[in-house]
Amino acid sequence: MIFLEIMSRINFNNIGKPNHVKSIFQLYTSITKVFKTCMREDLNSKIDRELIERKHVMAIDYGQKYTGIATHRVSVDPMIIPYGRIKYQSDEQLVDAVIEVIEEEFIEVLVLGIPLFTDGKESTMTKTIKEFAKKLEAKVSIPMFLQDETLSTMEAEDRMKNSPRYNFQVDYSKIDAVAATIILEDFLNRSSDRL
Repeated sequence: MIFLEIMSRINFNNIGKPNHVKSIFQLYTSITKVFKTCMREDLNSKIDRELIERKHVMAIDYGQKYTGIATHRVSVDPMIIPYGRIKYQSDEQLVDAVIEVIEEEFIEVLVLGIPLFTDGKESTMTKTIKEFAKKLEAKVSIPMFLQDETLSTMEAEDRMKNSPRYNFQVDYSKIDAVAATIILEDFLNRSSDRL
């Protein structure tokens, strides 16, 4: 079953052509996503659609230079909005800044990206983000979910290089928000029905 899932995601038409490196990256990304789904059920388990239906959801791509934010009103907005980024100074400052966005945008659900190694083990950054999650959870009263964000920045770079919206270039002032949109997309794909 895993093999069929991987094979269904591969675009074999590009292998051997000038952009075959992109196809190899797509293969690697596909294998990693299937692996993540099989090995880390706690972060990739299905989300009951009722919990998020018509709710304003915000994804956070935590970073110690900049933190990316993306928002989406489930079943209302046509697409996920790369909201922007917050300059990081400390966890406490970031918690305050996130709370400010929550209040300004009437956010009802939080999704925090959490990186893991491709084998499912935790990194130093995983532990740092879990500590941040505890601080944030202590100050907000809305539901918060963790979402595996492995390779989201690489995928954001690839997306920007292939998008006229970003002039086919990586814009490092927007990459954190694009990574947050990918985290939010992955989270929404966990709902019981495709959104």
